[in-house]
Amino acid sequence: MKLVLFQKNVLAAVFGNSLEWYDFVLYGSLAPFLAQHFFPTDNHLTSLMLTFAVFAVGFLFRPIGGILFSHFGDTRGRRKTLIASMILMGVPTVLIGLIPSYQTIGATAPILILCIRAFQGLSVGGEYAGSISYLFEIAEKKERGFYSSLVQVGLFSGILIGPIIIKIVMAFTTTETFAAWGWRIPFLCGAILGLIAYFLCRHISETDAFIAIQKEVQHKIPLAVCLREYKMPMITGFLIAAQVGISFWLVIVYFVTYFSKILHAPFDIVETQNLWTILIALILTPFLGKLSKIISSWMILFIASILFIAFSYVLNEVIVNHVLTTSFYLANFCLMLFSITYLSAFSAVLAALFPTQVRYSGIAFSYNISLAIFGGLSPLVVTALIQQGVILAPGILLTIGGVLSIIALIAAKKYAKY
Repeated sequence: MKLVLFQKNVLAAVFGNSLEWYDFVLYGSLAPFLAQHFFPTDNHLTSLMLTFAVFAVGFLFRPIGGILFSHFGDTRGRRKTLIASMILMGVPTVLIGLIPSYQTIGATAPILILCIRAFQGLSVGGEYAGSISYLFEIAEKKERGFYSSLVQVGLFSGILIGPIIIKIVMAFTTTETFAAWGWRIPFLCGAILGLIAYFLCRHISETDAFIAIQKEVQHKIPLAVCLREYKMPMITGFLIAAQVGISFWLVIVYFVTYFSKILHAPFDIVETQNLWTILIALILTPFLGKLSKIISSWMILFIASILFIAFSYVLNEVIVNHVLTTSFYLANFCLMLFSITYLSAFSAVLAALFPTQVRYSGIAFSYNISLAIFGGLSPLVVTALIQQGVILAPGILLTIGGVLSIIALIAAKKYAKY
């Protein structure tokens, strides 16, 4: 593959992932405003719980989308499926910014948000698995750890763009204006990102690995083959992805709402700190990906899991007891660093669990089911536990995720061989 074409292929796959995470982070970061406009109640925690319940719906529909897109990805090709998922992702983002509030159209507003989140879950269900499969397959074997980590570069680019646009809009609007309608602008900007993704993806090429298996007898239903012949790799992928769901959605997304609404830290200060942390993550991720050439991606995941188990509970205690102090920011940064380290190696290990013929389906099913449970429900569960007085709930969940990943990594030593 020519160098220029290779670089374009990598850029397209990475940017498509940016679009996915841009929207998901917008929803998490702007949850206090969505709660106000679409789920108004007398109790702000109840409003947040309703908002995150709808947030969870998107995750619950991801496995269905993953099944649909991965079937075509394993039978028709990575390229066509990746392009289709990217095109469909941008539409729901814009629609969230256009829906009238509860005060205007009543109960229709939250119902529309629910439907959009469901459609969005279907659309993104195949994108992440497609990006991982695509980058893993176009890279040389010794470079797979690095190029697979670029999926996370797309992730952090998307969640970096989100807070930047939020900050820009907040800078040009008053607090009252932003709360009234300014929060809609970042969602509407999703149209621009969607167009960029489309133009980048139009001319990407198919992976050599998929072209090679087209000459062989293909499975009619790749997912059925996964469930029948690759049960242990599927379970292993599910458990490895659990910590991604817990750590990413708690540390990077939910904590913005947690700090501002529950600890009463100023929203703009928390958002600024989150912005700088994500920028550091964006810079560090490729270097951590390169690290896989020295120590294995498996070992990187193992170290990150140990760090979560050893420090998450303690760091969470620091966070809830030291609002807006140096200890507060340092603890949050440490948790973020653990998440970055885990994410940088996660994609390569997950992709290596499955052969080319069923890779898209294996990744999509195990990852999306895990994200639906651990990612979609974590913010809701944590909010409910905090409402019951369990303020250390985030640290408890992060520790559980670390234990599950250690168990899975022991199995991955045997099954991650492709």
